[in-house]
Amino acid sequence: MAPFKVIIVGGGLAGALLANGLRNNDMDVTVYERDERDMEREGYQIRLGESAMLGFRACLRGQDIAAISKSFAIPSYAKSFAISRVVLHDILTEPLKQNGLVKYGNAFLRYEIIHEADGGERVRAYFPDSSFDDCDILIGADGSRSQVNKEVGLQNLVSINTHWAFLAKGSLTLDQVYELPSQLRWGTLRQCGQGANQALHDCAEVLPELLPLHEAAKTGVPLSTEQIREACSRYENQMAERSFAWVKKSGGTSIVNLDMDGFLGKVVYYVGRILIPIWSFLHKTFRTETP
Repeated sequence: MAPFKVIIVGGGLAGALLANGLRNNDMDVTVYERDERDMEREGYQIRLGESAMLGFRACLRGQDIAAISKSFAIPSYAKSFAISRVVLHDILTEPLKQNGLVKYGNAFLRYEIIHEADGGERVRAYFPDSSFDDCDILIGADGSRSQVNKEVGLQNLVSINTHWAFLAKGSLTLDQVYELPSQLRWGTLRQCGQGANQALHDCAEVLPELLPLHEAAKTGVPLSTEQIREACSRYENQMAERSFAWVKKSGGTSIVNLDMDGFLGKVVYYVGRILIPIWSFLHKTFRTETP
């Protein structure tokens, strides 16, 4: 048995990225994903910025980053760009699947701490088919409705009961947008979330905490609870300060309403109907072809 093992619950973008980072540093890692392997994934585009690139640089080899950059024509400077979530996920999970590191159709249920005869402690994760797996570190990367968070008692979701939210994927003309109730038009304006970026950034901060634990375990002396607690605390302190700042920028638990039925709405309407078409016409007419 390897001296140090990590289990990651959730094989999404962050879980797959971190698993690559651990694998590239010769650590024993297994990803448990509740969805089946052949499940058709869907998803919106995500806008990746410097936070995501920090995660890539920490966890991926140079040739892997180059392959991702080539696939998406990613710029080398700190700029946000939209890419396909599904394609990125496939790129990150392919090396894990090739090495048998992802266990599909295994939804995490619960965990318990196992006290071993040598004085060490391990985490035992249980799954619906009555199977279990032991590890030194259990990492929850299973999204906003995390079963791991539920098991450890974290209340990471705050319900907002004063508003309805509707989510749909499709194209609307400007005329169709103005036929929507004003409350729905308010809801489409605030898109400041950085969930995926911050989750990928997390990988760049948690990996440096796991590597020394891996090296310490090679000595054969069981890791103490205090060693692991200190490493987790250092990571959580960095993560919380950074990510909750983004939560606040995104509105937190408040609802930001912009009155698009008044003057501001008229400005946006005329910009969209008059100025943008004029600019588009002039751009197409006078632009010069670059050789």
